[in-house]
Amino acid sequence: MPVISIFSGMYCKANDVVQKTIEKTGYRLVTDRNIATEASKMSGMPENKIMKAFSGKTSVFNRFTHEKERLIAQLRLALAGMLSEENMIISGFSGLLIPRDITHTLQVCIIADVKSRTAEAMKSKSVSEKEAIGIIEKNDAENFSWVNMLFKASAPWDASLYDIVIPTNKVDANKAAELFRQIKLMPTRRRKLFMKTLAMKSFSRQKAQKRLSPILLFLHLLKSPRQKRGMLLA
Repeated sequence: MPVISIFSGMYCKANDVVQKTIEKTGYRLVTDRNIATEASKMSGMPENKIMKAFSGKTSVFNRFTHEKERLIAQLRLALAGMLSEENMIISGFSGLLIPRDITHTLQVCIIADVKSRTAEAMKSKSVSEKEAIGIIEKNDAENFSWVNMLFKASAPWDASLYDIVIPTNKVDANKAAELFRQIKLMPTRRRKLFMKTLAMKSFSRQKAQKRLSPILLFLHLLKSPRQKRGMLLA
């Protein structure tokens, strides 16, 4: 599996998952800043200007200038060049720019419940519960703006946008990273089969037992029957 794309909410311990995955797989990390830097080199535009594409704020003049669309086009171009490489984790907003028909990428969403996110924010920022919730809501609004602009989705954590959704209040970083390690170690043909099952509404227990390793079988059987695409780890 050459590329893992990870999109996450704030205070969901996504960095822990990323670091553990790097340790277990040897993948290199690519951030939004890295992609903006490459886009800047290719286009001649200032890097900080390209980074503004990720902001939820859009200029009132954008309907005339289409600046945001141009910035995103430059990011897509830079990202397309990077996708020819292997063994990397794209963490941040940029991964959602990968076309859905690119099959050698695994789209992952990392999220957690409000209670655990609030506790993490209070601990990290040394703020009150009310202040912590405000910080999280502001970040979630940014995430919503980005996802809604790209997909017209009703929520940034919509499982249909991802191959796997990881709730870190239920699944620790080590377990999530182990899943990615096992997928990486799969023979190419078997990995493609696994990726295909993620897009299916249902997959029989009998077939799963024959085709998936114990940890992947366990995670697969936790998949919500209501999801059309995303596997839910719980």
